[in-house]
Amino acid sequence: MFDVERKGYITCDDFYRVLKSLGDEPSDAEVLDLYREYDISGNGQVYFEELLVAIIKREEGLDELEKEFRSLDKNDDGRLDRDELAGVLTTSRRDIGSNSVDILKKYDSDKDGYVDYKEFLKLLKTR
Repeated sequence: MFDVERKGYITCDDFYRVLKSLGDEPSDAEVLDLYREYDISGNGQVYFEELLVAIIKREEGLDELEKEFRSLDKNDDGRLDRDELAGVLTTSRRDIGSNSVDILKKYDSDKDGYVDYKEFLKLLKTR
């Protein structure tokens, strides 16, 4: 899926193609930032070993984010309501909204009145 030409590494173009195939719509700048993060050696080619290291590091970071989400999810229903989002306001160092209603309007992409984990990750990207 990654190295379709069997070069032994993936290029930035390969990386972009994979992200698109997974349903992501990253900007060119986002792809380049991620690619540079994965290109540990800095040679413009991401080898399998580099990809594994980067994925493991990212997964460890996601585990921490999931713990943060769960700590904010006071009623343990897997989503954050307006009151629980107030906790995000007190822990954030960036302007993500002036109140929990603003956050819901901006990050509740499925408009169900809650911020789920996926929406929470998008919210944290702005931090």
